[in-house]
Amino acid sequence: MEQRGWLFQHRGLCHEPHSAALATNCFNMHENHEENLRRRQAIRPCVLGAEDFAPAIEHTVRADLKTWREGKADIQDMSHDLLRKCILTVLCGEFGQHMHGCLSAFHKVMDYFVERYAPFDHEQVLTEEDDRMMAKLFDATSLVVQDFRKRLQVCEKPSKVLTRSLLYTMVQGGFSDEEMASTMVNVMIAAGEAPASGLAQTLEEIGRNHKVQGQIREEYQRVVGTGSCADKVDQLSYTSACIQEGMRLFAPATLVQRQAVQDCTLDNVFVPKDTLIGVCVHSVHRNEAIWENGRTFNPERENLDYEISEGYMTFSKGPRGCPGKHVAMAICKIALGMIVSEFRLGEVNSQPASWECEKVPKMVEWSVKGIPVMLQRARASKL
Repeated sequence: MEQRGWLFQHRGLCHEPHSAALATNCFNMHENHEENLRRRQAIRPCVLGAEDFAPAIEHTVRADLKTWREGKADIQDMSHDLLRKCILTVLCGEFGQHMHGCLSAFHKVMDYFVERYAPFDHEQVLTEEDDRMMAKLFDATSLVVQDFRKRLQVCEKPSKVLTRSLLYTMVQGGFSDEEMASTMVNVMIAAGEAPASGLAQTLEEIGRNHKVQGQIREEYQRVVGTGSCADKVDQLSYTSACIQEGMRLFAPATLVQRQAVQDCTLDNVFVPKDTLIGVCVHSVHRNEAIWENGRTFNPERENLDYEISEGYMTFSKGPRGCPGKHVAMAICKIALGMIVSEFRLGEVNSQPASWECEKVPKMVEWSVKGIPVMLQRARASKL
């Protein structure tokens, strides 16, 4: 298996050994460092705009929770659907609510790749069907980009959340429609897939841990009550600890790769320059030398900070770390607090925990058969 992946011949589609992605986007200009830096600087207003996005994200979550029904539900599927809608808000600002038409393509394509990658011995060679499926996403996001440009042309006074959105910053930066559409595909896959996986498994965990669930609900009712949570997210300290612990224990990204820029020695092992080094995130997050009782969900553990804690690798570290980590955590905190405020979660009888069930053996963990939980409205809904 090649270490650097393959390039699709159609529209610059890129297929890595661990996941499918599009090649022409603002995150992979690795051979041209100046262009890579320019693009990362161009998107800074978006990835640092968590506070400005919060009201729109809350609105998106509230609207989606209105469609949730009581009874047995696949919390993985529902979390992915919710996160994709929230990411559209980050991508398009308030225009995002008009862009939900692209979601059917993402649902269909991701279902295809779950089935495709589920067998441990799945075919590693690129197929024409893989190509066609990724092209569907490119076509869907191309329509979003075109719609966004049209709406922007007639927008007399862009709102703050719109000017923070990724597509707005890319328009201002002079990016092509192709690069905008390709970047949107990769963001929707990475930002909609990984955090949603962690959120879903955290919701499953608290469905089995009623003490933690009760504390989240009590904090939300005490801090937020019946008002808006957008400007109170930073006050939801226990909820924040729960999502950070969930992202540690159920880290959705299972592998981080780096390339040695020079010859070096690590723990008496010589590593030649240009060697690709893979770090298993789950092994680090369960390392008892760093995390006491690392396999146990404990939001009250000390030094639990996704930015500075030693051995916390959910979003990787350094300049090549996840640029959207702050927005992702804000979305998950808002979603977790609102979901637990509105619903009581419980486990499905005789259903083993998702970590015991079949997973897609790829970079981002995905339960092949979903994550079933029981949902019951906690009180008279204020949605």
